[in-house]
Amino acid sequence: MAYNWRGSLGDYAQISGVLAGFCFALIVFVLGWNVASTPICGAVTYGDVSVLLIGIASVLFIASMEFFMTAKEFDLWSLPDRWYEYIVKNMDQSEWSEKQKIGNEQCKNYEKFGRHSYNAGIFLVFLGFFFVIAPFSFTIAIVVSGLGLCLELLQLVKATFVTSKQNELVVNGTKK
Repeated sequence: MAYNWRGSLGDYAQISGVLAGFCFALIVFVLGWNVASTPICGAVTYGDVSVLLIGIASVLFIASMEFFMTAKEFDLWSLPDRWYEYIVKNMDQSEWSEKQKIGNEQCKNYEKFGRHSYNAGIFLVFLGFFFVIAPFSFTIAIVVSGLGLCLELLQLVKATFVTSKQNELVVNGTKK
C-alpha cells in the first residue's frame, strides 16, 4: 500500500467514537422536536425512523471503534524497535514469521470489519438526515441526504478502485 494504514487505526477509532457521540446528541434533539411526531404512514413518524436509523448508525460506529482497536492489537508493525529486536533475537525465525503472518491477517480482518461498520454507519446517518430534515422541507432533505450518499458512494468506489490497482502493482513487497 502507498501508506501505513495500520498507523491510522487509532485515528479511525477516535473518529468513530466522535461520530457515535454525534449520533446520540442528534437523537436527543430529534426526540425533543415537535415536528418529529409528523406521521409518515399510520403511526410511524419521521422522528421514529430517524431515531432508528441514527441509533443503528451509532451502534455501528461503536462497533467499528472496537474493531479498529482490536486490529491495532494485532499490528506488529507498530512495535517499538527495542521490542522488535528482542523478539527477533529470542524467537525462532520460522516461529516469528508465522506469528507475523497470523498477526497481519488478524489486523487486516479486524480493520476490514471496522471499515465496513464505519461505512454502513455513515450511510445510515445520511439516510437518518433525510428523515430529520424532511418534516421541514422534503426538497432540502433530498438534496442534503442525496449529496451525502453520492459523495460516500464516490469515496467507496474510488477507495475500492485504488486498492485493487495497488494490489495489482505490489506482490509480496515487489513491483511486477
